[in-house]
Amino acid sequence: MNPSYTNTHLGYGDLLMMHGEFDRGLELIRDAVKLSPLDLGLNMNVGDFLIFARRFNEAVRHLEHLMEMDPRFVPGRLRLAEALALEMRHDAALTHAETALAAAPSLPRVRETHALVLAAAGRQDEARGELAVLAQVRRERYVSAWEIARAFAIMGDADEAIRWLHDAIAERAPMTLFAGIHPTLDPIRGDPRFPAILSSIGLGPSGRQTAASQQ
Repeated sequence: MNPSYTNTHLGYGDLLMMHGEFDRGLELIRDAVKLSPLDLGLNMNVGDFLIFARRFNEAVRHLEHLMEMDPRFVPGRLRLAEALALEMRHDAALTHAETALAAAPSLPRVRETHALVLAAAGRQDEARGELAVLAQVRRERYVSAWEIARAFAIMGDADEAIRWLHDAIAERAPMTLFAGIHPTLDPIRGDPRFPAILSSIGLGPSGRQTAASQQ
């Protein structure tokens, strides 16, 4: 009905990614960027989709280009830090995470990414300190339990990650829909409790969207 409506490309792409159809999802988000090439959010979503597909090197290159478009775009810098961390380029990831933290220290999402990057770099005590701050902030303002859960997951703390994932589901955190394919959850994906997490949000064994079936 409206082939130039970028939100439809993004929404359909999200759905395909949830089902592990990475190539088709990437095709849709790239079509959206062709329609609106200067849209920072859509360009960031390309980076997200590449991260979902575990194409971390490509994600880094794309997100570096995004930062050239607007170095002040904090969400894009957070995605770049995450992609670098997943690519095991910890020093570069920490540099970007700390730049974002200096630019927007009050944003919970910034602290979560900082915690995630610290955890990926093996600096677990510092990561847990950041997560403790976020848990305290949750008493006064909204902080997504999903963000805390995946930071615990990347450090391999399955007990805390599962606990926070249950909280994320209870509060209907939108990103839980990507639990079946999000790479930050890979370290706990083999936990016997994890399938129940997926089943509780409709991503159970009969679904096509678990990352394990795509790797």
